[in-house]
Amino acid sequence: MDHFDIIDMESWPRAEIYKLYTEDWSTVTYSLTKKLSVAKLVSYLKEQGIKFVPALMWLVSREINRIENFRLAIHDGKLGIWDVIHPMFPTLNAYENMTFHGLQYTDDFHAFYEAYLAEQQENRNKTNLWANKIPENFFMVSIFPWLHFDASSMQMKNAKYYYAPFIAIGQYNEQMLLPCMFMGNHASADAWHVAKFFARLQDAMDNPSQWCE
Repeated sequence: MDHFDIIDMESWPRAEIYKLYTEDWSTVTYSLTKKLSVAKLVSYLKEQGIKFVPALMWLVSREINRIENFRLAIHDGKLGIWDVIHPMFPTLNAYENMTFHGLQYTDDFHAFYEAYLAEQQENRNKTNLWANKIPENFFMVSIFPWLHFDASSMQMKNAKYYYAPFIAIGQYNEQMLLPCMFMGNHASADAWHVAKFFARLQDAMDNPSQWCE
């Protein structure tokens, strides 16, 4: 069962920043887009016969979970940090609308990969909004391989108590550059944390044999 650690505001190093962005300047969200090279990743996955989207979703989920700030949340009215957050993602259903899916994250890539394939097989024909139960401790990741973009922007008007990231990933182009948009709540994370996320994600994409074999 996932664990939630309640934060002691008297000793929490981020307390002043959190109060600034939830009380004085509430609510500040931001969007950053970066192009990531997937040349090595795509080549490796094709050689191994591994599908790109579930592999990418695991990579994003792993790097999100490696940074504590992204796991900040309100649970039962208390501010704290989950030990893990799980991806929620949309797929295009038969009516060309979105159906949302939840998937349990695990550090084991192959277990996650097989769970993704099984979940898609079970729920691929769902046309309602929710394909399965979405955990409370989730973050949003949307991968839409039919559109390449240079920049993207999102705002959440009612994001005062939503602190997890929102990731949107498009189609990679002929130069093998993948657009990745990160939307965050400034109460939980700053540009420094986003920079670490992108750097770690690019490193993982450049070294797939380190986590896949």
